[in-house]
Amino acid sequence: MSVSGATQRARWLDAGRGFVIANMIMVDVHEDLGGDSFAAFSHSRWNGFNWCDQGIHAFIVASSASFGMKQLETLSSVNMTSIFKRASLIFALGVALNVSLMYLHNEGVRDLRFPGVLQRYAISHAMGMFLYVKCSRRMQLFVVVVSQLLYICLWYIDVSSACQEHIDPSGSQCPECNGIMYIDNTVFGSSHLSRRWTSLYSTLPCGWRIDGNGIIPTVTSVLAVLAGIYYGVMLRHPQMPSPGFFRFCVQSCIAGFVTAAACLLSFIVPFNWTLSAPPLQLLAIALVFQQGAIFELISRFSYVNRLLGPLRVLGRHPMFVFLFFFLMQLYLLETGLDRQIFYKTAWPLTIRFVGEHESTVRIAKLCNGFLIICFVIIAASIWEKAVNVISNDRSKVTIASKTD
Repeated sequence: MSVSGATQRARWLDAGRGFVIANMIMVDVHEDLGGDSFAAFSHSRWNGFNWCDQGIHAFIVASSASFGMKQLETLSSVNMTSIFKRASLIFALGVALNVSLMYLHNEGVRDLRFPGVLQRYAISHAMGMFLYVKCSRRMQLFVVVVSQLLYICLWYIDVSSACQEHIDPSGSQCPECNGIMYIDNTVFGSSHLSRRWTSLYSTLPCGWRIDGNGIIPTVTSVLAVLAGIYYGVMLRHPQMPSPGFFRFCVQSCIAGFVTAAACLLSFIVPFNWTLSAPPLQLLAIALVFQQGAIFELISRFSYVNRLLGPLRVLGRHPMFVFLFFFLMQLYLLETGLDRQIFYKTAWPLTIRFVGEHESTVRIAKLCNGFLIICFVIIAASIWEKAVNVISNDRSKVTIASKTD
């Protein structure tokens, strides 16, 4: 199996993670330009699954898989202090981004949103790594099962008598009466929860809405972390078939079983992006398994493998890509350049090569998303080269000092 240097991550795994990141960028760009052109890039309304709904869950699985790809003895001796430091840094970065949004929207501290995507990733990743390194498999299974059951039970609990003072983040006068939202309202306060998915959020039945990055959904994300770690361990297992068509079939069968479990569970809790429910996590896990199998299979062909290079760049620097795209997106939205780029670049290109018909707007939005992704890939490539130059200079200084 070919690996990418000192980090010991498979190249196709970097490509798979880059594919997930590119999908998230395409979804955000598509929503900023108005939304509902392609169903694949629009979130499902209630009990359904669109391509973009895998989002953060697929990213957590793909990121955790790189740890499992390492040798088992190396992973079991992981320094948990470094894991918690990394998680704290990512958590602080998420809070800083929320603070920047607060100032850009001219809001006060009383409206600062505490939960967020990066906060959820940091906490769930630290919890998952701790469980894998320090706890037995039986304890890991116990925590995963209890967390999922806790989510389902709290979601069905009606606490309407205790939550009348809370108004839901969408702005309607409908109090959130399930146990999950009641916990978040009690800990954070309703003004510190998500308010940005107003149109989609308001389509959910009254009383069933939650903040998808709240406390309980964050705890349930441990399932995605552990699934990613064991996925990487499975791929390095000595009894696992060597990369090829048979290995592709094995991974596809596992993905099929996980998908079937997700579909059965959806009769209890619906597939829904804003709910971040257990069925959605299971389906995202299955998609990562299947995407990984596909990328591993096609990466064996050298001419196709070269085409995956841009995706690997995204996959090797996920935090830089996330931060850069977030800042770029804020700048474009605040200055209105996103619309100018669309009408001055993507739209003329689409008219020239496709012509003007009913699907022109959809294709133009898709083209605009690809242009943004290409720009982010270029920025990540520059970042990667700068980091390599700095690390090489440091290594030369270290060697010279040892020689002296």
